[in-house]
Amino acid sequence: MFGLYRKLLITYLLILAAIIAILSMLVFQFFKAELFERNQNMLLDAGQYINTLLVQYQRGDINEQDLIRSINTTGQIANARIIVIEGRDYLRNREYLKEQINLDDDELLQNLQEIYYGNTVVSHRQYSESLDSYVTGVGMPAKIGGEVIGAIILFTPVGKLDLTLEKVIDMIIITAMVAFAVGFILVFFVSKSISKPIIAVSNSAQELAAGKDTMDLQVSSNDEIGQLVNSFNEMKWQLQQTEKMRRELIAGVSHELRAPLAAIRGFVQGILDGVIDIKDQQKYLTITLQEINRLTRITNDLLELAKLESGNIRLNKKVVNIQRLTNDVIELLKDKIILKQLHLNINNNREMLMEIDDDRIRQVVRNILENAIRYTPEGGKIGVHVKEELFSINIIIEDTGIGIPESEQPYIFDTFYRVEKSRNQSHGGIGLGLAIAKNIVNLHNGEIQVESKLHNGTTMIVKLPKA
Repeated sequence: MFGLYRKLLITYLLILAAIIAILSMLVFQFFKAELFERNQNMLLDAGQYINTLLVQYQRGDINEQDLIRSINTTGQIANARIIVIEGRDYLRNREYLKEQINLDDDELLQNLQEIYYGNTVVSHRQYSESLDSYVTGVGMPAKIGGEVIGAIILFTPVGKLDLTLEKVIDMIIITAMVAFAVGFILVFFVSKSISKPIIAVSNSAQELAAGKDTMDLQVSSNDEIGQLVNSFNEMKWQLQQTEKMRRELIAGVSHELRAPLAAIRGFVQGILDGVIDIKDQQKYLTITLQEINRLTRITNDLLELAKLESGNIRLNKKVVNIQRLTNDVIELLKDKIILKQLHLNINNNREMLMEIDDDRIRQVVRNILENAIRYTPEGGKIGVHVKEELFSINIIIEDTGIGIPESEQPYIFDTFYRVEKSRNQSHGGIGLGLAIAKNIVNLHNGEIQVESKLHNGTTMIVKLPKA
C-alpha cells in the first residue's frame, strides 16, 4: 500500500516525464520542420538562380561552359543534384529523370505535369533507387520571358538532414535527462514538504484516537496545509478540553449525587433501625426531602442541557413584561439574598414588553442570579438592571463577588466547563447553569456577555433582540 508521499512522488514524476516527453517531441518536430524548410528554401533559391543563368545563357551573356560550371558550383553549395530539362516533352523527360534518379513513375509524371503548368513542386521525402536513399527535392519551371521552356529539378539526399536530426535528438535526450534529474530533485523535496505535515496530522490523529496525548504540530506555512495543521491543533485542544470536562463532570456529578444519597440512606436507615428518636424524625425527613430535591434539580439540569444541545426544544413565545419577570425571580431567591446579608440594588422601574419564552428566560435570569449570590461573599452587593436599547432589551446582573480569571472567561459558557473546580465544589453546583443559560439565549437569537476581573466582581449582560 503506497503512502501519501510515494503517491505524490510517483504522480509528480509521471506528470514531469509526460511534460518532458511532449516538449521533447514538440521541439524535435519544430527542428525537423525548420531544417526541411531551410533546405527547401535553399533549393528554391538555387533554382531561381539557375533560371537566371538560363536567361543569361539564352541572351548570350554567358557561354555553355560558364553555365555548366555555375550550375555545378550551385549544386555543391546547396549540396544538391541539379537537372535542367529542355523542352516540354514530359514523356521523354520523364524517362530521362527516371534513369537519373529512379523516382516513382506516377508521382514523377504528376510532378512534371505540374511544373510544365508553371507550378513549383516540393517533395519532402521520396526514395531514389539510383541513389539508394531518400531524397527531398524541388521542381520548378524554367521560364524565359514568362514562357515555360523546360524544368529545373533539384534534389538532395535526406541522409545529411537525418544526421543533423540525429544530433538534435541526442541533444534533446540529454537535455530531457538533465531536466528530469533536476525535476526529480525538486519533486522529491516538494512532495516531502507537502506530505510531511499531512502525514504528521494523520499519525497524531491515530494517536489521539487511541487515547494518547500528542504534542501540538508545528506550522511551517500559511497555505491550506498550514491551515489544516492549525485546525488539527485547535481540534485536538477542543477534544482534550471536552475530555477533561467530561471527566470533571463525571467527578462533579458523582460527588453531587454521592453526598445527598449518603445522607438520604443514613437518615432512612436510622429511622428504620430506630436509632433516630421519633421526635427527631420530622427534622431528618425534612433534610431527606431537601436532598431529594437537590438530586432532582441536578437531574433536571442534565436533562435540560441535553435537550437544548440536541435542538429538540421549541420556544413557547408570548408577550412578557421583563420588569415583572426579573422581580419574580428576585422574589424567588430573596431568602438566599437575606441569608447572606447581601445588598440588593434593583433598577427596572419601567415596564418593558417583548415576545419571549417566559419560563426559559426566567431560568436564564435565575441561573445567573444564583451564581451571583453563590460567589458573592456575605455583606456584598448584587445589582439587577433592565435597560432598553435601540435593538434589544438588556438584563444586567452584577455582583461584587470573587470574579472570573480573564483566561477562563471565553470558556465559562461551554458545556460542562467549571471555573476552578475546587471553587465550584466549595460553593456547590456542577457548572451547568451558564451552559443552559447560553443555549436558551441563543435560541432567542440573543447573546450573553461577561465582564469580570478577579476579586473585583462580575457583570453578566443578557441581550434579547426586540424582533
